[in-house]
Amino acid sequence: MKLKYILTIWVVVHSLMGYSCNLSSKGKIYYISSSQGNDKNDGLSEKKALRSLAKASELRLEAGDKVLLMSGDIWEAETFLPQGNGTPEKPITISSYGKGEKPHIKPGKDLIYGIRIVNNDGYEIRGIEVSDCYGGIVVWLENIYDCKYLVIDDCYLHNITDKDEPIHGGEKKRPATPDLIYAMGISIAGSDAFGGRTLLSDITIRKCKFDRCDVGIEIIGRDHDETGEWKRHLHDKISAKAFRNVHISDCEVLRSYRTGGVMLYCITGGIAKNIVISETGYEGVGMWWGVAAFQCARVSNYIVEDCVFKNTIKGTSPDGQGFDFEADVHNVTVRRCKFLDNEGPAILYYGDSWKGANTGNVVDSCYIFGNNWSTDGDYVNKVFGVGKPANEGVIKNCEIHLLTNEQTIECAPIVFDKSNRVYDANGKLIFGKENQ
Repeated sequence: MKLKYILTIWVVVHSLMGYSCNLSSKGKIYYISSSQGNDKNDGLSEKKALRSLAKASELRLEAGDKVLLMSGDIWEAETFLPQGNGTPEKPITISSYGKGEKPHIKPGKDLIYGIRIVNNDGYEIRGIEVSDCYGGIVVWLENIYDCKYLVIDDCYLHNITDKDEPIHGGEKKRPATPDLIYAMGISIAGSDAFGGRTLLSDITIRKCKFDRCDVGIEIIGRDHDETGEWKRHLHDKISAKAFRNVHISDCEVLRSYRTGGVMLYCITGGIAKNIVISETGYEGVGMWWGVAAFQCARVSNYIVEDCVFKNTIKGTSPDGQGFDFEADVHNVTVRRCKFLDNEGPAILYYGDSWKGANTGNVVDSCYIFGNNWSTDGDYVNKVFGVGKPANEGVIKNCEIHLLTNEQTIECAPIVFDKSNRVYDANGKLIFGKENQ
């Protein structure tokens, strides 16, 4: 009888322990409200919400936890620096609660960042608005390897720029930072002290809108700077393995001031689709080295499809194209995309600005209309620009409309396949066959 009683107690206790573990595995939910919260609260219910992002930044977040910002609230002169690691199965979520506009983080330039995650992974960021800073949503990984999982969904990043400040030379208003060469809506960056390592894999950016950022999205790796000054962006050791499986979809990137709307570097694998990029190089700000709606360097085995690259503004820069195969790009396929009314060439194959030629790249079934209306720069009257001989690839199955009859489709050493169709400025077919 006594043994039976002990066994019963044992079963009950362990059942309760299991139930407790199941509860805790769901994670905690923290509520933050600038209008109704109080930092003396614990934040674990809507009625006891925290007020400030500074207090939220002190939380030691665990896998499965959520930090929810109240819809319609604004956090001015504040930045959010979440701490802790999630997992793909139990991510840490930063999102909203209540009804109304997206919660809005508006740090001001002195604080640099809206949301910045350092040396942590396993995050989902959903439905947040960030403006008026240098880095909207920033992830920085410094010699931390094999991190996994980041989702940024339905966010609005705007008015994030340092367009009136010098990039090289002159006195800057902000200190040199490792993750921001210029102001960016989303910056995912990291350093590799050894070379050939993977910093972060399984990255998803979707349904986000960008307006008047210097750059909408940049994912980039760099060599580690042991001095900690980060004044030069070196890329001798960093490889295309730095970021793996990068997926960007259903985004709109408008009026980017600087060098690119979307800029991808040091990536292997993934797809970018259903992205509209318009007016990159807005107001002619640009960069001295060039402007492109979409640029990639040191990228391998990647697909770009069903995107629109339009209205790129070259300004005083040497080029202003829709898409740029910059350097060390391998087996990247651009298909079913539209290139419309870009001031520079529709597509630039530069080559070897980073160490390594471009090889195996395919442009397939794209529509090209009204490009290269510039009267100066390096690629006047060329639909396709080729900067250096270090390029190999093919253009096929494309429909190309020349803006003037002086324009040329010459693009050697890139192969211009006979499956293409070219129309002159009067709409007359001058190369290829209809309905082929």
